[in-house]
Amino acid sequence: MKCVASLARSAIGACAIALVTCGAVAVAQTENQNAARPDAQGLYRSHCAMCHDGSVARAPDRAALSTLSPENIRSALTTGKMSAQGATLTAAQIDALSRFLSKVSPDTAASATAASTANLGACTASGAAFAPDASQPHWNGWGVDEKQHRFQPAAMAQLTPDQVPKLRLKWAFGFEGATQAYGQPAVVGGRIFVGSANHKVYSLDAKSGCTYWAFSADAAVRTAISVGENAQSSQGSQGWSIYFGDQKSNVYAVDAVTGTLLWKTRLDEHPDAQETGAPTLAAGMIFVGVSSLEEVTGAVAKDECCKFRGSVSA
Repeated sequence: MKCVASLARSAIGACAIALVTCGAVAVAQTENQNAARPDAQGLYRSHCAMCHDGSVARAPDRAALSTLSPENIRSALTTGKMSAQGATLTAAQIDALSRFLSKVSPDTAASATAASTANLGACTASGAAFAPDASQPHWNGWGVDEKQHRFQPAAMAQLTPDQVPKLRLKWAFGFEGATQAYGQPAVVGGRIFVGSANHKVYSLDAKSGCTYWAFSADAAVRTAISVGENAQSSQGSQGWSIYFGDQKSNVYAVDAVTGTLLWKTRLDEHPDAQETGAPTLAAGMIFVGVSSLEEVTGAVAKDECCKFRGSVSA
């Protein structure tokens, strides 16, 4: 009996030692993980606060950033307009910063993605044939004509001053995951074509706001949309195309009816080059200007400033 009791006490002692050892290992692992985890708040103070705490008017503040999903913030830092700032951070730091700034719960983000995938708000029918008539009311590109007058004659506007106070909201369209709406829509042939900060260009029905299609660009689309005739359509016939640029200096031609990419070209290899001006169509050619974000990336200490030169391509 003494031998059995002694063995039992030894077993209990060994078990206790094992438990203590396991506990010590778990504590050490937790401490190592905490030590390895990037200080997101410190990263924000050292890399972001100088602009996003109010000193730069056009930079979204913390409240606006909190409405973005972690994925949208991560995208801005890796492939978007903040990629120059993100280039100085590791993948772990970007992930920590994205999660720190976003107040969007994973469930909310997943629901939004599911809704987008389900294509809620899609037009239930193809609608009337897309056959723009220049004699009918429209707004094409930035300034509506080749001289960019930005003037709509009364016969084209079909809206009198007395009618303006009587206007009421008919429908609204939200840009998923975006805090800014800066792309001017084109209204042509009963459809609205508009770009967005979430990399998408949409074709909407002007009467109902339903979505015919959504095209994914490589970066945010700030330019107005220009609609042109006699472009090669995705069905192989002469049709209509829309033209626009993104913030990676890419210019696109997309089938106006189907949303299918016809061609894409990058106009400038400078990392800060971007398209902000709408392509202008004239005499069978497309004229596109190129600008840059150097006034933003110049705030990065390691960035070599002032190498970009603006240009116009045809």
